[in-house]
Amino acid sequence: QARTEAWMWARSAEQVAAGAELLVWPEAAVRRTVPRDDPRESEAVLAPAALGAPVLLGSTSADDAGGTFNTAWALSGEGSVTARYDKVHRFPFGEYDPVAELRARLAGRPRTVGLSTGRTLGRVAVSLPSGDPLRLSVMICYEAILPMFVNAGVAESAEAPDLLVVMANDAWFGDTSERALHMLLTVPRTIEQRRSMVRAATSGISALVDPAGRVVASTETAGPDTLQVEVPLLEERTAYARWGDLPARLAFALAVLLAMVRIARGPGGRVPEGECSVSAPGPVH
Repeated sequence: QARTEAWMWARSAEQVAAGAELLVWPEAAVRRTVPRDDPRESEAVLAPAALGAPVLLGSTSADDAGGTFNTAWALSGEGSVTARYDKVHRFPFGEYDPVAELRARLAGRPRTVGLSTGRTLGRVAVSLPSGDPLRLSVMICYEAILPMFVNAGVAESAEAPDLLVVMANDAWFGDTSERALHMLLTVPRTIEQRRSMVRAATSGISALVDPAGRVVASTETAGPDTLQVEVPLLEERTAYARWGDLPARLAFALAVLLAMVRIARGPGGRVPEGECSVSAPGPVH
């Protein structure tokens, strides 16, 4: 654990020396539970040294009330905590037990079984070494495959983020194709939002995906690695960011309405207007 963190700090320092302006570590990169109520205690665990560039890194964190969270931390170039995001969509049966929580609520004693859930979206602002601000929309693990959740982090902000950031831990999947699939499921978010996405993963694929959904650069799944990339930043707000799934829902409602009208018209294509009685007179004798 200590060797892994030391390796990451050393590689990060090398990247900053090579011109990196933002460093992104994976989910749970710090394998310790970090105290969250006192920033000085948090910084003592998270930031053994100042790198001169902002860092995003993941860990579990704990408050004085006994809650434990899956947290993404933003550290300034001086090593101080500037922002924190707690994962909102916990992974069922991995990060919490939904059945046990449901039983507790039905019994009138609601409680958290596993990690606690975050209450705010991952809107994080950092200051680059140049002094320029950079607005980020941070997601942890499988949150990035949820279109409406990502859209909320973009559309419901007074100032849209410049960059999508995904911090993941794919060690769950072992040596399987699920690691690549998990990364590929996040790619449509870049097209929907016309934003670049930087993804940092433990035991998975770290990558840069551009606003057109192209994987510009990526790492292998085996062994530790670093990736330094130039990130294109766009500012436009897309139709999906403005309206989300509303057009699709309206189209579905229209399709259902047309189907109901077609059924009402019957096989002949006409709406029955009532009943009538027809008699055929027999021969007159």
